[in-house]
Amino acid sequence: MLSVLRMAVIFGLLILASTSWGLANQVEKAEADQFLTGLHQLTLSGSRSGEGYFRLDGNYMVFQSERDVDNPFYQIYLMNLVSGETKRISPGHGKTTCSWVHPLEEKVLYASTHLDKEAKAKQKDEFKQRA
Repeated sequence: MLSVLRMAVIFGLLILASTSWGLANQVEKAEADQFLTGLHQLTLSGSRSGEGYFRLDGNYMVFQSERDVDNPFYQIYLMNLVSGETKRISPGHGKTTCSWVHPLEEKVLYASTHLDKEAKAKQKDEFKQRA
C-alpha cells in the first residue's frame, strides 16, 4: 500500500513540475521579448541544426546542420550574413562538430571523423537505425 501511495505522490509531483516548467518558459519568453527585437531564425534548412558561432566582425556564422540526404550526421556550414549565401565547408561524410570561425581571417576549425575508413558504412548504419 505504501508503494502505491509513494507512486501517486511521485506522479503528482511530475505533473506539477511539468506544468510549472511550461509556465516558466512562457514568462521567460515574455521577458525576453521586452529586450530582444528584430529576431530572425538563420538556420531553417535541413532536418536539424546545432550550435553556431559568429565571426568577430558579424559578417559570418559557422554552424552544424543535417542537410545532406546522403549523410545523417551533422556537417559544418558557413553562412555569409551579408549576402545570405550558405555553403558546406566540411567534406560531406563522417560526423562533424565543434566548429570555430577565425575572428579576422577566412579560416574555420572543426572536428571531423571523415578520415575514418568506416565513415560511409557508419552513415548507412545510422540510416537503418533511424528508419
